[in-house]
Amino acid sequence: DVSRITLRKAIEELVNENLLEKIQGKGTFVLSRNAIEQKLESIYSISEGMENTGKDINTKILSVSKKHSRDIKTSEVSNYFPGEVIEISRLRLLDGNPVMLENNYFQYDRFNFMMDINWDGKKLYKTLENEHDVYIDEVNESFKACRLKAEESDLLETSQNMFGLKIRRLSYFGQDLVSFSQIVSKSDYLEFSVNLTR
Repeated sequence: DVSRITLRKAIEELVNENLLEKIQGKGTFVLSRNAIEQKLESIYSISEGMENTGKDINTKILSVSKKHSRDIKTSEVSNYFPGEVIEISRLRLLDGNPVMLENNYFQYDRFNFMMDINWDGKKLYKTLENEHDVYIDEVNESFKACRLKAEESDLLETSQNMFGLKIRRLSYFGQDLVSFSQIVSKSDYLEFSVNLTR
């Protein structure tokens, strides 16, 4: 027999190791270990990485809005696009489970046509490429572990003390900055690999 105190401590330890997740009012769940594997050898598409999992993928458009970059809290957008921007917020789902939250920012003066596009079922950068001749040919990314904020936790349906992975992405077409993106994923859903040689 195992005491309740011992069982609770064991569950808390597994939650702290990101092996279990406790959701108030729902229960305790084993976290998925089916990561989206992405090789960092060239410019990659997160949606293509998701498609390679063989799972049902879906992108939910949360909002498409025009904002002033200075009004976007906890963001570096104004460093790259001072003035008005288009913010496209998307939630990525695998088999109906939210795994990633993306906020993509574009300079309004240059990309105002994006406000008129119905984004349901469309891939963001493929649409820019195929319909507007905007090709991403260079990307600068940084990766950082982060503690999920309350809104992120709610959207990703995870506990508020969970850690995630934050990706900061600058996408270029030639010398021109096309977009600034902030992506937050559940900690166990993205796996990056790099092949290094001498």
